[in-house]
Amino acid sequence: MYQIRRIITPAARIKMPPNSGASFVKRNNTAEFLMDSFYKEVSPEFEKNGYITKNKLEEIYAKLFPNVDLTLLKIKKSKASAYGACVESKNLLENNTLSVFGYDIQLPFGKKAEQEVLRAKNAECLFHETSHLCDFLTNPKYRIKTLLSENTYPKRAKYWEFDGKFLYPAKDFNASITPEKDLPSLLKDNFAKLWEDTKADSYEKIEILQNFRHDMKTEQIAYPNGVVYRGDFAAHPDIQAVKKNPAIPKDKKPEILAHAFDNWKRLVKEDCKTYFTKTFHFQEKITTLEDLLKAELAKVRAEHAEKFAPSAKN
Repeated sequence: MYQIRRIITPAARIKMPPNSGASFVKRNNTAEFLMDSFYKEVSPEFEKNGYITKNKLEEIYAKLFPNVDLTLLKIKKSKASAYGACVESKNLLENNTLSVFGYDIQLPFGKKAEQEVLRAKNAECLFHETSHLCDFLTNPKYRIKTLLSENTYPKRAKYWEFDGKFLYPAKDFNASITPEKDLPSLLKDNFAKLWEDTKADSYEKIEILQNFRHDMKTEQIAYPNGVVYRGDFAAHPDIQAVKKNPAIPKDKKPEILAHAFDNWKRLVKEDCKTYFTKTFHFQEKITTLEDLLKAELAKVRAEHAEKFAPSAKN
C-alpha cells in the first residue's frame, strides 16, 4: 500500500466567499462566478482584435486570481495533438509529501508582430482549461494525473494508461459500446483485470476510484464551459443588434446583455452537457465508478466492523 500525503498551499487555492459553506453546489457556483468574470475580461479582446496577447491574459489572470501561483506556457511540440492542459505545479518533498503550490496552463499560442497571442479560433480551448483552473481552486483535490506524474509511484504508468484507454478520452473503448456490451459491464470487467494486474488492496482501489471520478466530473463541466464561453454569444446577430441599437440607453445595455447571456448560457450548457455526456459517456462512467467505490467502501467497513467489534462475553 502506498502513502502520499499532500499539502495544498495558499497559492493553489482561493478563499471561498463568507458564509458560502463548502458544499459541492456552492463551490460550483463560485467556480461559475469566476468563469463569468473571466469571460467579461477576455471576450472584448477577441471581439476587437480576433486574438488576445499572452501578456494581456497574464494581466487578467493576475487580476482575478491575485494570490494564485499561475504560469502560462505554450503547449509543447511533443503534445501537438493536445488541445491544451491545466496541470498542478508541484514538488515532492521529504517523507513522501506532495506539495501543490500552483498551476501551469498550456495553450496553443502563436506569433503576431513578435508577440505571443492566442487566436479567437482557440477560445474554446482557453475557456476549457480555465474551467479546470476554477474547478481546482474551488475544489482543491489533486487528480489521478497529479499522482501518476510522480516518478516515485511505481504503478503510475498502468493507471495512467487505463485512464486514457477506458475513461477519457477512451475513443476506441467508447466506440466498442453496444446494447449487447453495455458500458458498466465492460468497464467493471476491465477494472477487475486492472486490480489483478496491480495487486491493489481496497484502500488503493478507493483512492484511485475517487480520483478517476473527480477527473470525469471536471471534464463533464469543462467541455460545456469551453463552448458556452468561446464567443458564439458575442457574435450572435441579436446581441450585436442590442449593442449597436442607439435607441437603447447606454447605461441599460449591460443589464440587458447580462440577462440575455444568462438565458443563453443556461440553454447552451444543457445542450452541450447532453452532447458531451453522450459522446464521452461521462455520466455512465461516473455512475459505474461510484458503484465500484460503494462496493470497496462496504468491504472496508465490514472488515473494520469485524476487527473492532467488542469481544463476545462468555
